[in-house]
Amino acid sequence: MPHPTRRVALLGLALLAALLSGCVSAPKTALLGMPEGISIDVYQARMDVADHVIEVAIRNDSKNLLTVKQASFESDVYPKTAYTKVPTMVLAGNTTTLRIQLPAANCENKSGGERITLSYEVNGTEGKATVPVKDRMNQLPAIVADDCRSEAIAKVSTISIADSLSYSTIDGEKVAVIKFTFTPTGKKGTLVFEDVRGTDLLSMRDPQSRVVVDTLHLGLNLGETTTPTNMDIYVAPARCDPHAVLEDKQGTIFRFHVTTDDGTGLLYQKVPDDVRTELYDYVAEVCNYS
Repeated sequence: MPHPTRRVALLGLALLAALLSGCVSAPKTALLGMPEGISIDVYQARMDVADHVIEVAIRNDSKNLLTVKQASFESDVYPKTAYTKVPTMVLAGNTTTLRIQLPAANCENKSGGERITLSYEVNGTEGKATVPVKDRMNQLPAIVADDCRSEAIAKVSTISIADSLSYSTIDGEKVAVIKFTFTPTGKKGTLVFEDVRGTDLLSMRDPQSRVVVDTLHLGLNLGETTTPTNMDIYVAPARCDPHAVLEDKQGTIFRFHVTTDDGTGLLYQKVPDDVRTELYDYVAEVCNYS
């Protein structure tokens, strides 16, 4: 039989081991569902359209700090899960907005089923909730339509932009020339590029009438047997206040009005980064920024 002193020591070690084991293995209490006072909705800001991004607004009307461990978006149209960059905190009485990059759409399934999954911690307790998406401005159907239109366009034709500008002079004014090339893929389908529209930063010059226009008629028809087509778009500054360049987010994104076999709508086309820089320099030169 162990000595009494040794027996006490062994019992103490056993108790300490049990306590340590409990500290390591005992899981945190898990909450299911959204905490009280937390609400979520989604929307798309104007600057998010060309980047294919939606905003997830998390509102905390509780009295507790909410820590978002992970947030994700899924739907039947976007079957690949899209995640936000987290963790982040949402203070009591505040709203935090997270940006989610949408994946490619599966245009064979347009039924929706949008949902947000939130992994979070509140008052030291972790939880997880999946909730149907509240579409703040009912934008998701239009986003899906735009995505599927872009997919239909890409199936029939690619669009490329020259990696540098050229310049011309119209009525004594220096104008920048952006060269677009439309190359049919050879796959079945038809496209009509009806027109292209100017931006907040750039207006267009009609090469025929030589006048400034907000919308330039194109009437470009493409199909599986069409040859590649080059098109020069002549642009000039639409405004000359320096903030037009300093705060620009949409000024080098052109909107094409396109008719496909499935309908008509807009295609947003961003210029390459080098061309965007050249356009900013051109505007600064013509507007005589000091």
